[in-house]
Amino acid sequence: MKETVLAIGGVAAAVTTIVNLVLLIWKPIHRLRTENAAREEKRDLEAKSIKETLELHTSRILENYLELLRHKIFSTTLPLDQKVNAGEKFVAAGGNGAAKIQHNQNVENLRKEIVGE
Repeated sequence: MKETVLAIGGVAAAVTTIVNLVLLIWKPIHRLRTENAAREEKRDLEAKSIKETLELHTSRILENYLELLRHKIFSTTLPLDQKVNAGEKFVAAGGNGAAKIQHNQNVENLRKEIVGE
């Protein structure tokens, strides 16, 4: 009986030691995983913010580009071929409205100028 109690005590001590070793190893791993997850979440938020900023700047650049081309299309000082060139770029970039109508008129005027009408 005494030997059985000692054996059970030895097994309990061994199990306790193993559990303590597992916890000793698991705690730093768990901490690293938690820290890594937090870093990944922060990185994802930063990437989203950068993407949103890039999209905003890209749309503003396009707006400015279209506005520059509009000015060229309606210019009274630029040669007609440069106006037509600006109009082609304007239409290719998705521009429309009055500038597109003026571009079509500039194309017709250039055609008449070339043909000699």
